[in-house]
Amino acid sequence: PLAGINEWVTKEGGALTEQALFLSYLGEHFSNYADAEETGEQESVLAYELEYILCGNAKDATNLYEIVGKLLTVRFIFNLIHVLSDAEKCTVAEQTALGLLGVTGLPVLVSIMKYLLLFVWAAEAALVETAAILQGKKLSLVPQKSEFPVSFSELLLMTKAKIQEKAANLSEKKGAVFGYQEYIMLFLLLQNEETKCMRALDIVQENLALEEPGFR
Repeated sequence: PLAGINEWVTKEGGALTEQALFLSYLGEHFSNYADAEETGEQESVLAYELEYILCGNAKDATNLYEIVGKLLTVRFIFNLIHVLSDAEKCTVAEQTALGLLGVTGLPVLVSIMKYLLLFVWAAEAALVETAAILQGKKLSLVPQKSEFPVSFSELLLMTKAKIQEKAANLSEKKGAVFGYQEYIMLFLLLQNEETKCMRALDIVQENLALEEPGFR
């Protein structure tokens, strides 16, 4: 039994090491949105190469659009967990729902409105956080009550300009924080290994073809 356990640990440990090294290689040799924004230079077919490896589209803008969607989804999930578990936020949403629909005398409608308000609250906070991440900021993976980016009174005021303004004013966090680079690495870690490798080879091939036309 011990020999079998040792073999399994060795095999799995080797696979994890190989994956970590490959991710490190991708991060070092392939560009992404954060790199392009920082340097402003492009010496390859695509400016956002890691985004291509993740999404597989021929245009930078399309790949970035999908990554933004992934970021929004992750931030929304964590924010929704936060607002649903925060008694104070739930109370504010419930009281507002009662004020709007209590006259109907239908508790089910009040409950639906309460959770709709909490969903919107989590979504708008995710928009602010995603905008901040795209601006180069690093935020806590799990939101804290004291740093939640949107107050309940601001729900109806969140225009595009307001979102960008709040994102710009959002302070960076310390400790277990994630920025754009960290999210890209997380998404790559979760991606299918074969897809990751083949798309990386796509980029190598196309970049070599810039110097050697027709290279395949």
